[in-house]
Amino acid sequence: MPPQIFDADQDMPSVTIRSQTNIGKGRAHPFLERLSSLSHSGGGWGYGPNQPPHPEPTCLALLALYLELESFADAIRGGWAFLDRCQSFDCSYIAPGTREEAFWPTALVLFTQSALGSGPGEVRLLTSRLLGQYSRIPRDPSKTGLSDINLTLPGWTWVSDDYAWVEPTAWACLALRRVGQGAHERVVQGQDLLLDRMLEEGGSNHAGRRIFGQPARPLAEPTALTLLALQGRGQNSKVQAAGRYLIQNSETSRDLRDLAWTKLALDAYRGQDQSGGSPSGFDYVPEALAARIESAYQARAETYWCAPSPVCEALAALALSSEQKNYFRMAETEVNQTHVDAAPPPPLSVLARASSIVPAYHRRGNDWVLPSDPASIHRPYLIDQGIRDQNRHLHGSPV
Repeated sequence: MPPQIFDADQDMPSVTIRSQTNIGKGRAHPFLERLSSLSHSGGGWGYGPNQPPHPEPTCLALLALYLELESFADAIRGGWAFLDRCQSFDCSYIAPGTREEAFWPTALVLFTQSALGSGPGEVRLLTSRLLGQYSRIPRDPSKTGLSDINLTLPGWTWVSDDYAWVEPTAWACLALRRVGQGAHERVVQGQDLLLDRMLEEGGSNHAGRRIFGQPARPLAEPTALTLLALQGRGQNSKVQAAGRYLIQNSETSRDLRDLAWTKLALDAYRGQDQSGGSPSGFDYVPEALAARIESAYQARAETYWCAPSPVCEALAALALSSEQKNYFRMAETEVNQTHVDAAPPPPLSVLARASSIVPAYHRRGNDWVLPSDPASIHRPYLIDQGIRDQNRHLHGSPV
């Protein structure tokens, strides 16, 4: 039976009604089939058709396809093979053809490996490397002009030698909690940073509470990732407000990516005692939100300028299956392991050779392929995916 599609907002039930309705079995299967068909011929997934594979869509695709592992074994093998090619000289992960400083996919790969079966011992080196990736701390925060946030808290960045950003910090905290490092000092500091960056009225932005002196507005995806990283702190007033923001935003949003992340985050808090007796910010109707996701998917598919998106296919499948399997739900998956020491930075002599480690893709016709002689291919400078949300139309996502 095909997924039920609602064509208009007024046809859909309110997300804010308190209820728990189970998702039907196999609801994600059509999305998984389309996702598998979008895989790159050399393995992995890009942000859109005829784009080179990248670790972020590949990690999300692997998480989704593992929901039906036996049906998509070949595509899954290709995804793991691509990620193997992304591993750099220091165990971090960098997208082929992008800046050597852009190590932010490391946390996504660690989370994916752990969620899909790798034990803490198998990912110990990668865990150590992620712990050793620090954000920049200003020598005198008072001179930065950013008095609204605590710049002394270390977090994670999109690229090396940069200040902390919300999404890389959230992904790092998620990954490290998944491998048993939730009590590590760096994870606690990262969570404190995320709380510090949250807006009092609810939600998170990419960077902080103010941008160019003006109040920042909350955005659904960084808010959802922040909530996922802050599981266990549900009684905090900012966390409660963020949950309410996500539910209110989902009532009017038609952005598939935002709605899917919203459902994954709200489901992660499902059944947990968050409020200490006061009204919770996480009460919603799962079926109603699932209906909005399917409606947003249909609307996107009917928009001529929106190319098929592996990220959207994967997130839709993950969100629609979250009540049966939610990789991001720490209450069921978090373990405690002996603390891992952070890896030291690599020597400068090794850094000088870094550009020869990760091969670049180049275009051949309508596809992106690995060069037969990597040394003969110029490494293209691609837009850092750290600002991808400002350029989502480039990756086949709705703006």
